[in-house]
Amino acid sequence: MSEMKSWNCPHCGGTIVPDENGKPLTKCPFCDSLLELDTRSTEQKTYEAFKQV
Repeated sequence: MSEMKSWNCPHCGGTIVPDENGKPLTKCPFCDSLLELDTRSTEQKTYEAFKQV
């Protein structure tokens, strides 16, 4: 079972939970800002940063 991740909207601070399909684009339910969420795991981000060095 995967754990659900949440983010805070950079515009209003509201809690954002991405849709279940894992789409990176979502709207803040509080201020309607269009947001692109980075849904990569910490391991993926670290690996990609390492590859660029």
